[in-house]
Amino acid sequence: MKSKKVLTFVLVIVLALGIVAFSACNKDEEGYTLVAPDGAPALAIACLGDKVSTSDTIYTLNKKIVPSSNIGAEALQSDLAVVPANLAAKIYNEGADIKILAVVTNGNLFVTSSQDSKIESIDGLVGKLVYSIGQGSVPDMIFKTLLKNKSIKFSVGENAQEGIVTIKYCASGSEVNSQLLLAKQNGEEVYGVAAEPDVQTGVSNGLYEVFDLQKLWSEYSQDDVTGYAQAVLIAKSSVCEDSKFIEKLLKEFEKNQDALLKDASLAENNIKAIYPQTSLQGNLNKDVIARCNINTVTMESGRGYYEKTLQAVMAINANAIGGKLPDDNFYYAN
Repeated sequence: MKSKKVLTFVLVIVLALGIVAFSACNKDEEGYTLVAPDGAPALAIACLGDKVSTSDTIYTLNKKIVPSSNIGAEALQSDLAVVPANLAAKIYNEGADIKILAVVTNGNLFVTSSQDSKIESIDGLVGKLVYSIGQGSVPDMIFKTLLKNKSIKFSVGENAQEGIVTIKYCASGSEVNSQLLLAKQNGEEVYGVAAEPDVQTGVSNGLYEVFDLQKLWSEYSQDDVTGYAQAVLIAKSSVCEDSKFIEKLLKEFEKNQDALLKDASLAENNIKAIYPQTSLQGNLNKDVIARCNINTVTMESGRGYYEKTLQAVMAINANAIGGKLPDDNFYYAN
């Protein structure tokens, strides 16, 4: 009889421990969803695993990559999202219950030329035609802020004008390359503002790199971080209450940036597995990824860095961030 009682007690303990262990294994079957836009920001999640483990829980991470034009709607429906820096502020100011966790991409903009230009500063673009991506986007406003800082006037137009920088917008970096290559064939000197990996594609086809706009921005803003806040990681406030998960996720983002540089083909294959239509196909290598500036800057140390980008956007189009700088509740702090 006594041995049966002991055996029953042992079984109860084993069963209880099994239940505890099981509950510690998985948060739930669905886990958390994480969405990112196609293009360079997708690299910020390329080498993240499907699981995030803390000391007592294993979380499923459901990653999704979507066309950049859809990221606003997708972000509002997801637990976590990588979004343009201005969009995060805009949807928060419009009432979304979210917090910003970190800047995860820090700019990949470069000025290129159809000719072997001898321009040594951004002032040299005065009187030139500049084909550019992203009308009204953060990259567009960063470029305009750098011009304004030098008191350089600019205007949108079809042909170069004396005394100003004339900007002609293109739908993509590949279109910028096409326009510059056509100008090169015709012996014309025009310029382009595009992002990696399109920049290296253009250079490999005979274009010339002139400026690294991240370096120019860092000189202007006097920040320790090289570049500007291009894309950021946001999360629903309810997800942020799970501080163990958030802290471990941010560490996984930091590991991702190291993994990218070790194996560019792995990054490309991982992205294609999530989003077969991605623009990041056959144009990634270690150098290009390095120039995409994937670097996790948390809001515990990087709020001022992020806000400088928002201030630049606001000075040109305040509506692009929802009319004002976000308040303190927008920023995650453990």
